[in-house]
Amino acid sequence: MQKSIQDKAREQAYTDWKNKSSVFWVSGRLDPNKPVLSETQIFYPRFCFINTSEDEEFYQTYNQMINKLIDEKGIPDWAPIKRIPERAIVLEYLTKNGHNLSTFVHSSIAERNLVRSVLNKWTFGKPMIWSRIPQQFILLFGGNTTEKAGRVDVLDTEQMKWLATFEFLRKHYPNLPWDHQTNMDESCIKSKK
Repeated sequence: MQKSIQDKAREQAYTDWKNKSSVFWVSGRLDPNKPVLSETQIFYPRFCFINTSEDEEFYQTYNQMINKLIDEKGIPDWAPIKRIPERAIVLEYLTKNGHNLSTFVHSSIAERNLVRSVLNKWTFGKPMIWSRIPQQFILLFGGNTTEKAGRVDVLDTEQMKWLATFEFLRKHYPNLPWDHQTNMDESCIKSKK
């Protein structure tokens, strides 16, 4: 007997959960000028084409099963939303472990492409420092966007996704980590060849 579309979707959702690779299927366009994950999402969205009613049924059932697993088991520690560091931690990490941007060396071609893609989104200002949070597979870039604001981009180097962006207004954060970059240790993480 052939499995129904709903059974296949539930099975795929359960397998993805077990493999720590759950997604949330969305139709429509994803904005390439913003981080992939929004504040209301737990897992990365994945764009889907809905050509038939079976497609729609599969994606809806998959998402429902993921939501059911969240209700039953809670948000897993491996979920992208759980891996976004808090704002204070981002600033602390860049202050203690920040390196001048000129010392950055990517660890893979995929990482290089991700970094270029995100840094090209800096229409005003530019990143000045970077740091890694290796145990979380997180890469941080920080700098001024204007004289009144700074920005930190958070990149997920495990999934190769732009995870989050934090803005820091100077009136609330008068001293940002990159203000003191000349005093920082400029050692860098070497490229894996």
